[in-house]
Amino acid sequence: MNPLRLIVGALLFVALPACGLREPVTPPAPEPATPAAPPAAATSPAGATEQQQEAIARLVATMAAQDRVNRYFHHDVLPKLKDCWAGVAGEGNVAIQVVYRRYDSQWTAGDSAIHKSTLAAGQDEIALRCLAQAVRDTSFATEEVDRDAEEYYVYWSLPVPWPQDMGAFIKKMAMDDDGGGGGGGGGCGVDVPPACQACWIWSLGFKFSLCIPACNGYPDCLAEADGNGCRHTNRQCVTAPIFANAGGFVIY
Repeated sequence: MNPLRLIVGALLFVALPACGLREPVTPPAPEPATPAAPPAAATSPAGATEQQQEAIARLVATMAAQDRVNRYFHHDVLPKLKDCWAGVAGEGNVAIQVVYRRYDSQWTAGDSAIHKSTLAAGQDEIALRCLAQAVRDTSFATEEVDRDAEEYYVYWSLPVPWPQDMGAFIKKMAMDDDGGGGGGGGGCGVDVPPACQACWIWSLGFKFSLCIPACNGYPDCLAEADGNGCRHTNRQCVTAPIFANAGGFVIY
């Protein structure tokens, strides 16, 4: 055999695979892509969060104040009220203000007055006398939340006649409430509008203050012109439906 032919054959054997004529190699399967993490939920602006927290705190404080005076009413006042209340004629509601004054560690009942009434003329005065007699010589304990307040204005809304079937009465209240819960569509209970005042401060690039109707707060309020708060006397106030608080119906 020609020696030159052997040398050329050997060179081709080595060179051809290097030129791409080797067996095809299956490329490895790509790794599955890791899904991107969802973007973090946007946090609420600090102002909005503070407003929500303040609104919750106000609601909790209102419910506590209403429950406090309603428990006292049902336990200490109602037993002395029912017989006299049976003599109030007609049908409707009467809202009565009772002013309690601080004596040591007790809020003691004082003057009473008609706030609002849907009763026939003269019947609201009978209702007022009944409640004034029932609260006489009664009191409820002061609490830390009262701070140094000297008077406590309590506004109760009372039905006439007094319900005999509480189940049917509460069912009727719920139907009349239009889905507003104890708040009665923005009030303090079913057909019980706020009789108190509260101070609200807004910051929208500048501060401004506003006195607004509230279920729990003060009997009077005057907003400061500089927007830094409100002025009020050293008195407290609560508007309390007899069978509910701002959160819903309650059996006391």
